[in-house]
Amino acid sequence: MLRQAPVVLKSSRALVAALISFGTMGSTDLNAKLLLSTPANDVCAIVSCYEKASRIRLAASNKPGAASSAQTPSGGGWRLMRTLNPHGGPDAVSIVHTADVSRSDLDLAGLMLRCAPGGVEALVIVLDPRPPSSKPLVELRIAGVAKKFETRIVPPFTALLLPPEAAALLTNIGLASEEVAIEIETQPSAVKGTVPLVGLGGALGELRASCPPQ
Repeated sequence: MLRQAPVVLKSSRALVAALISFGTMGSTDLNAKLLLSTPANDVCAIVSCYEKASRIRLAASNKPGAASSAQTPSGGGWRLMRTLNPHGGPDAVSIVHTADVSRSDLDLAGLMLRCAPGGVEALVIVLDPRPPSSKPLVELRIAGVAKKFETRIVPPFTALLLPPEAAALLTNIGLASEEVAIEIETQPSAVKGTVPLVGLGGALGELRASCPPQ
């Protein structure tokens, strides 16, 4: 049984919200409401599963009304996520990788690349929800190249959507790099961490092959 249940429940809902954003695109709001409205015991059970696997592990949540599945691309710890659109539209498809637990602040959950109209979008996922109107600055450092980007908070407000230039950086220089260092400007102190990029080339290939037709 989880100790300090009220505290765990609060953080677990933030974690679940972050995980929702890993696999969704147009149906994010609906899936967030579905999963965040599940009984407390179910939420805690989900979180307990991840905590046993070194703080966070990405998995598919099979909840009524939010059918989803997960596949594992080749190597590197990347996971291909597919979420069925409850409205009957194209599936939401993404690849995700959790942050390096030993080298990252707790608030940094991981990195997601997802199918989007016209290409691939990149998002930094955090555990604590951000104000919807905020635009946090995020610095990415890959292979000695450091660039800072203004992000946009998207539902369920634990996803920081990077601009296309950041996605291009990750899908070009990132393919030959072992990791990306991430720093999110926030108060009272910045959130920092590292996400491995090993295996990104193969995972990105599977993502593009799985994206719905435009």
